[in-house]
Amino acid sequence: MAENDWMEQVIGVSFDGTGYGTDGTIWGGEILLADFDGFRRIGSIEPFLQAGGDLSAKEGWRIAVSLIWQISESKDEAMQIIQKLGLCEEKEAKVQLAMLERKINAVESTSAGRLFDGISAILGIRKKSSFEGEASMALEFAAEAYEKTMQHPYESLMLKPFTETAEDRLILNTGELAKNLAKKRLAGEDAGQLAYEFHQELARQIISAALTASHQTGIRKVALSGGVFQNRLLLRLVEEGLVKQGLITLHHHLIPPNDGGLSLGQAAYAMAYLQKHEIK
Repeated sequence: MAENDWMEQVIGVSFDGTGYGTDGTIWGGEILLADFDGFRRIGSIEPFLQAGGDLSAKEGWRIAVSLIWQISESKDEAMQIIQKLGLCEEKEAKVQLAMLERKINAVESTSAGRLFDGISAILGIRKKSSFEGEASMALEFAAEAYEKTMQHPYESLMLKPFTETAEDRLILNTGELAKNLAKKRLAGEDAGQLAYEFHQELARQIISAALTASHQTGIRKVALSGGVFQNRLLLRLVEEGLVKQGLITLHHHLIPPNDGGLSLGQAAYAMAYLQKHEIK
């Protein structure tokens, strides 16, 4: 908003790594109504348990195990899928599943960055990272490489009605997305194709949520920010889809969408607060 000189309320799509949410859980995949007076959370990706603390930021297989545990009907089924996908050793899987089951060193999370890491591991693209975001970048590159082989890359980005809701917010159906991708990978489908399908379906869900929010509020401006939007493919798919639906997007041109943008946002918010309250 600061970079684009926009002061009125927006539908904010804030997709990043991990941050402390106002409800005591980990946030990072949020749909917000935001202006310079504050924000209200109106949507998010589907929550999952993030176990292992800071290790999960560099070991995407831990997030993958959590996603699989969440979509499985039993611990035995989860173990079978984990082993078939080759996510980790049996001993590590047992420890991770026990942590998830007992919620030991595990907190509810809606981190989009960690979701990308988990999907990267499920598809066998990158199970561990030497730096935060490496697995997510590898997932993006695999999807972009596959897109170059497609004759009609945007043909199947169809907008479906957005129906998933919780008591207090819209919920993107990312758990079901992870489940479908795991099934397809186990069936031997190409990892690059599935990486592209992940980007495409996540973009569709973001667009649907923003459109639903726009219908509810009358707001037509959608601001896209957070480190996940360094992903050029996701940014393009989301932005083009929003424009086709008659919405107007704000995105970064000069300011980075991750920590640099965060610093600017904090300064802009503080300045607006000082001006409003006339604090000298």
